[in-house]
Amino acid sequence: MGKRKKRIEPSQEERIRRDPTLQLLRRRIAYREPEFLSLSREEQSEYAQRKLRERIAYHEAKLAEERAARGEDAASGGQ
Repeated sequence: MGKRKKRIEPSQEERIRRDPTLQLLRRRIAYREPEFLSLSREEQSEYAQRKLRERIAYHEAKLAEERAARGEDAASGGQ
């Protein structure tokens, strides 16, 4: 069974095409896709899991940093 593609509204399509962040993402995907697809299913799974773990660790570190900064701000604000 094939996947059904959802239609994008013309107004959104133009915005998506011009958005610099999405353009960068599109280029990164196009650059990495052949390399990823050349891997075996098991290697693809391992790669995806590793990237997910890296992303989670990045966000956890960023959140901890933000919490520490807020804690420092609250401590210095009371003096």
